[in-house]
Amino acid sequence: MVYCTDSGTKQRQKARRTIDGRLVRQYLGVSAIAELMLVDEAALVAMPAGLSFDPAALLGCCLTTGLAAVFNVARPTPGSTVAVFGCGGVGLAAVQAARISGAAETIAVDLEPHRRETANKLGATVTIDPAAGDVTKQILAVAPGGVDAAIEAVGLAETAGQAFAVLRPGGQATVLGMMPPGPKFACQRPCCGTVAGSPAP
Repeated sequence: MVYCTDSGTKQRQKARRTIDGRLVRQYLGVSAIAELMLVDEAALVAMPAGLSFDPAALLGCCLTTGLAAVFNVARPTPGSTVAVFGCGGVGLAAVQAARISGAAETIAVDLEPHRRETANKLGATVTIDPAAGDVTKQILAVAPGGVDAAIEAVGLAETAGQAFAVLRPGGQATVLGMMPPGPKFACQRPCCGTVAGSPAP
């Protein structure tokens, strides 16, 4: 996993672009819903000649973030149980990494049926629909006593709290989702009920 310590890019992009005299900021200095973008050179990686866009897209932050969170931070051992909250690009990468790590049970949680279906194809052994009932209870029904590792890839205080709530004693939660500043999240498990943390401002 790579931790960004150079804030120079963020500072440079603050006053770089304007529309009608008003400052316009790019999300994380990049933003990506455009065919053409003006980005800081620090956000660019030269692609090898002959590499097409399809495989190159896998080198973006989704795959590397999800894989690194599992391989380098959570480090599940073969036979362990992993819960992944959110099956977007980051979460699906985490699901794959859990499978590669030899997790005996990989529980994927997402509201969208097509994402749960994709998670199944990529290695999830169980998928959970939050709309079907209490997520914590659903996961603990699959993994009595809790999971060894939980990966939160949504960015909501609710799912962050759930990630802590489903851990076994000594388990580890890794919160990847970018939550808005302010809201605190709490473990909802009856034996806990304490505030687990809050996002940095």
